[in-house]
Amino acid sequence: MNRRVYVIGAGATAAAFAGCLGRRSGSIDAPGTDISLDAAGGSGTWPQLAHDARNSRYAPGASGPVDDPEVQWQAFGDRYLTRPVIEDGVYCKARWMEGTAFAFEADGTERWSDPSDEGGGDYPPVIVDELAVFVREEIEAYATNDGSQQWVAKPDSYQAGGRNPPNAPTVAEGRLYLATNDGLVAFDAVSGNVDWEVAIEESKSGGDETFTWSTPAVANGRAYTFDRGYGSESLPVYAFDAETGETDWQTDIEFDEPLDQQRAFNGHVVADSDHVFVQVRTIVSGPLGDSSDHEWEAWLFALDNTTGAIDWTAELPMRATTPPALADGVLFVPMRHPEERGGALVTVNADDGSMLWAYETSAGSVQTPAVTLETVYVGQGSELVAIAVEDGSRRWALDCGGPVTSSIVANESVYARTGRGQDDENELVAIREQ
Repeated sequence: MNRRVYVIGAGATAAAFAGCLGRRSGSIDAPGTDISLDAAGGSGTWPQLAHDARNSRYAPGASGPVDDPEVQWQAFGDRYLTRPVIEDGVYCKARWMEGTAFAFEADGTERWSDPSDEGGGDYPPVIVDELAVFVREEIEAYATNDGSQQWVAKPDSYQAGGRNPPNAPTVAEGRLYLATNDGLVAFDAVSGNVDWEVAIEESKSGGDETFTWSTPAVANGRAYTFDRGYGSESLPVYAFDAETGETDWQTDIEFDEPLDQQRAFNGHVVADSDHVFVQVRTIVSGPLGDSSDHEWEAWLFALDNTTGAIDWTAELPMRATTPPALADGVLFVPMRHPEERGGALVTVNADDGSMLWAYETSAGSVQTPAVTLETVYVGQGSELVAIAVEDGSRRWALDCGGPVTSSIVANESVYARTGRGQDDENELVAIREQ
C-alpha cells in the first residue's frame, strides 16, 4: 500500500478537521463513532516510558479507577521528578539539579534510593529482567529488590551533559535501545555490553544545527527514531535493523515552502504492525521566542513501516505538543488550543486517518493519554480525567492540586505526576477505585 489521504479538504472526514485551527469557540465536528478495543493480554505493568517498545501507551492488562476514584498515596512535592514506571514497584528519578534514583512499594513506602548529584532531563528508568536501568551521567542498572548496582555503561556516542542529552531508553526482547546525541546504540540489558552503535550522519535544511534523537520505537524488527530539533524544509525519519543497526530506510517529510520559523517533530515515533506515526508542529507566523503571538499548525503522518512511504497525512484541529497513544488501530491524540485555555483528545483511525470521536475541555491543555481497555486517563490543567474509550464521554475528574503533566496506568491504579518541574516541584499521586 502506497497512498496518500489528505484529510483536509477531502470530503466528510476532512470537514471534521478543516477550519478548527485557531477557532476561539465551538466544537470539533467529530463523527462520534464508537470505539471497541480488543484485549491484547499482557501484564498490568508499565515498565518503560510509553508502556512498551512500540511506544503505544496502551495497557490492556491494567484496570484503573472507573467510577469513584480516591487518592491512595502521595509522595515528594519537594523536588523535580521524572515520570514513573511500574513493575513490582514504582520507580522514578530526580531530575534537573540532582539524579537520585527511587524505588517504592505499591503502597507508597520507599524500598530503596540511590543518591546522586548528577541531574538530567525527564528520562524515566526502564525495568527489565529484575533490573531498573537509569539514565544519568552514565547508564546504570540496579537490582529492583535492593538497589544494588549491577552494571554501568557509557557507549562512545553517549553524552549526558550539554545542550541535547539522550532520552529514555526502550527495551525490546532483552535489548536496550538508546538515542544518543550522535545516533542510536543497542546493548544487552542484562550485562550492559554494547551490541551495536550507529552514528546518524545528517545535515539540516535550515533551523537548529544540533541534534536530539528521540526515544526509539522498536517493532517489526526495526528501531525507529527522528531528530527532535528544529528544521525548515524537511524532517527525516529513520528505520534501523534492530539486530544489526544497519539503516533500513530513511524518509524525509518535505514541506512545500521553507519557513523562517520553527518546524519540529513531537515526542517520539509510535508504531504498530503496519505503520509508524509521527507528529509535526509548525509555527506559521509570529516572532520566535514569543509563543503568545504564534499561529500553529499540527500534522499527523502515517508511514509504511517496511518502506517509509507516507500512506496518509492529517492536519490536526489544534496544537499538538505531546505524542499520541495507540490502541488496537486507534490513535488517541492530545491537543491544546493555540489561543485559549483549553484542549482536546481526538481519536483517529490508524488505517486511514479518519476521525472517530473528540473530547473537548476548557480546563487546560490535554496531556499524553494512558489507555486501558475501557478508559483513557489524561491530565487537563490540575485535573486527572477518566474518559470512556467507547464514546469519549467523561467518567470523572479529580483535582490533583497542581498541573497534571503526565499519567500512567498499571494494575488497578493510575499514577499522576503534578507540577511542571521547572517553576514548581513535582508530586507523585497514586489513585485507585474506592
